[in-house]
Amino acid sequence: MQGAKIYRSWVVLVCALCGLAACSPTGAPGLPSLPRPPASAEPVSGLTAVPGAASPAAAYRAYFAALQRSDHAGAAVWLSDYSLRAQEMTREGVRDELKMGVYGALRYLDLQVQEVRMVDPALGGAPTAIIHSRVTLQQGMTAPRVQEQWNTARHEGRGWLINAGGLIDRGRADVPPQTLHGVTVRLLGLQRYATHARLILQVTNRNDQAVWWGGGSSPALTLRSGDDIVRVPGQALRFDARQSYPTIVADVDQSLPAYPTRVELAGWSPVRGAREPSWSYAFDVPGWQAPE
Repeated sequence: MQGAKIYRSWVVLVCALCGLAACSPTGAPGLPSLPRPPASAEPVSGLTAVPGAASPAAAYRAYFAALQRSDHAGAAVWLSDYSLRAQEMTREGVRDELKMGVYGALRYLDLQVQEVRMVDPALGGAPTAIIHSRVTLQQGMTAPRVQEQWNTARHEGRGWLINAGGLIDRGRADVPPQTLHGVTVRLLGLQRYATHARLILQVTNRNDQAVWWGGGSSPALTLRSGDDIVRVPGQALRFDARQSYPTIVADVDQSLPAYPTRVELAGWSPVRGAREPSWSYAFDVPGWQAPE
């Protein structure tokens, strides 16, 4: 596709990745969307994944059926190890989160699978599919609502399992960090989802004063892949003096058909919202690698 794409929002979270990301663009409760667990969680637990289903649609229907029965542990065993590791989740954590809060009060009434589309593994991974469905949910005494949802499944072991949060795949960038004006930025990785993408950075501010990223008139984040250009505006993010931020997450509210070959981070300044940013970073990524 030719030309530039401007996306609506940019969300930055400090120190830990989100857990199961929302699969529905409506803003209402999805199927399911969970807050993140402790960063130390490991996807190794007493709840063992099932062997898998014969097709992506069959895996999703089994997952949904467990939710209909309020069998939260049964739903958790249908999630892939791959997606749980990517988001540092355990199946026990998924089970417990499904019991609590808004998801504990949801009734899962109906599932209609509309389309299953295979995705070419960009980094030589296992076969992956995007599942488009219409889901009917009811919360408390409110009227049932039908939601469009996009989820993913991965062929893992002997069959298909559901990827938590609609994860497609994840890659790491093997490129050196860059230091400008006392601020070192390292490009760590990128996660692609059915409905969005997530860039992961590490930032260290060695200055005796705080610095800011984003908030000016220029896009804070630009992703380039061939003729495709994704420009993302950013809210101002402050990095305090003499502080290191091991995990900075920048979310793009659109899926990426390919991994970017160039990542640009603009709008860095010691002054919040400066009209003339002091500096920017540009990372050329000739090839993304599968996580070690």
